[in-house]
Amino acid sequence: MTLHLVRLVPEAKHLARLAHLAGLPEHDQGYLFHHALRQAFGGIAPQPFRVFEPDPDAQDDKPLHLLGYATADEAALLGARAEASAEAAAVFPADGIAAKPLPEAFAAGRTLAFSTRICPIVRTRSSDSGKKRELDAFVHVAAADPDAPKPDRADIYRDWLRRLLKAGGAELLDARLASFRLTSLVRRSHASPNGRTATEEGRPKRLPGRRPRSAARRPDAVLDGLLRIAEPDRFQQLLAKGIGRHRAFGFGLLLLRPAG
Repeated sequence: MTLHLVRLVPEAKHLARLAHLAGLPEHDQGYLFHHALRQAFGGIAPQPFRVFEPDPDAQDDKPLHLLGYATADEAALLGARAEASAEAAAVFPADGIAAKPLPEAFAAGRTLAFSTRICPIVRTRSSDSGKKRELDAFVHVAAADPDAPKPDRADIYRDWLRRLLKAGGAELLDARLASFRLTSLVRRSHASPNGRTATEEGRPKRLPGRRPRSAARRPDAVLDGLLRIAEPDRFQQLLAKGIGRHRAFGFGLLLLRPAG
């Protein structure tokens, strides 16, 4: 399986129009792009992905763009786009679609620099109802011992990332918390191009459409650092799958570059 790094340059005005036609709230960027990608490319849409906004202070003048991993190459993406609705295709102009293959395998022991936007949460059960819930990893640790000194958020998120990288065949060497905020995520089941309903992770499910609902606020963090590859096959699977939860909505993409 060859994994491709896909770069898309969307048209913001057409994304807003697609959101309006679908009745989607525009403040959850991850959900909007999840919907637009599925409508434009179907099952071969890039996932995980990450959206990059223009930086007014940068000198490179990069436009709004999206990076993601997909098993489909540029030709396959263009072919899928040609079968999409005019409204969905307009979001991703053909001349703004590019893809390049990643190495079939990274050598064991290789050190790489990385950047990843993550939603560092743990799944636990409510003490009141016993129902499963998602909890900020920082809040989870801090609540475990209220009398202990307040833990450092960056340390908690590094430990969270270290565990997931280890499970994915890589060793975390260093990481810094580049940014953090709390993000309100909106989730709603919606019709996919095949007439079924797409679930949170993009898998078809035969359910009637649900009304929009606002989820609780979730941690939204970017970590930059260095990792060392321990098990190339597992690491390749980690790249394709992404890290943590909400990978279909702009989280979990592990971007790599040569160390140094």
